[in-house]
Amino acid sequence: MSQLFLSYSSKDRDIGLQVKAALEAKGHSVWFDQDQIKGGDFYADRIPKGIREADIFLLLVTSNSVGDDRIQKQGSHEISREIGLAQDYKRKIIPLKADTTPAAAFNDEFEYQLRIYQWIDICAAIKLNNFTAEVDQIFQTSATISTVDLDTHYIKEIEVALKAQDPEQALIRIDAYHFLKADVNEIKFLKCTAHLLKCSMSKMSKSQADNFVSHFRALLDSEMAVPSAYILGIFSRFYYQANFIADPTGGFEQLKAYASSRGRLKAKYKLMAEHLLPSSNRYALEWQF
Repeated sequence: MSQLFLSYSSKDRDIGLQVKAALEAKGHSVWFDQDQIKGGDFYADRIPKGIREADIFLLLVTSNSVGDDRIQKQGSHEISREIGLAQDYKRKIIPLKADTTPAAAFNDEFEYQLRIYQWIDICAAIKLNNFTAEVDQIFQTSATISTVDLDTHYIKEIEVALKAQDPEQALIRIDAYHFLKADVNEIKFLKCTAHLLKCSMSKMSKSQADNFVSHFRALLDSEMAVPSAYILGIFSRFYYQANFIADPTGGFEQLKAYASSRGRLKAKYKLMAEHLLPSSNRYALEWQF
């Protein structure tokens, strides 16, 4: 098991305790100032020793710890010093992003110190009080975190929620995670689909339907063209045609023909859209080409 040093602002102590508990539940030892610095201890001596003896230096990244220049909020000088010590001791440094402060808003000293590291986003884990995936990810790397792999993991979580017809859980993850390298259009598609699954198509106003159609049509020139066309076809057949309303989608046949030129529809997108379809329909079968 690993020896970890957890650096955080005292204003984020509650979050720090959550992270500490999750790590200790996996059997790891966590250096936490509340535990290791007792009355009468000399702070300046205990901190360097804790960092030097750690296998991994974990930094809880919030506006309290690294600042937010947008609102002239200063970060913690103590944390800046701890990061410097971790770098001097050549510790493995893993930032844990715990709020929505963008890296571009960090105080200059922190932006400089952290620019070479890729973070693990724990915002959703904090809301859900479930750090399983994030704790596992920490120990899958010896030096840095693979952002691409994390983005892929987050997207899979969102897709699982949508396939289970749980748009609320999908939106929690979409809103909390900060995708650094994932394709923006994929996130737009998943977010729009999540909002759509919260609605009842039979009770939807025309303005609502038109708004959804506009968002999905905007994705027809992207790598999300096929699943977007599939959902637009559902709107065409089961909203506009069913209600005898002028159809802005181009129609099922045109959408199907366009999609066939772009590739096949993955089964996961069919599962996401099942809730939108009336029972005993043959839409998915008719879409096949």
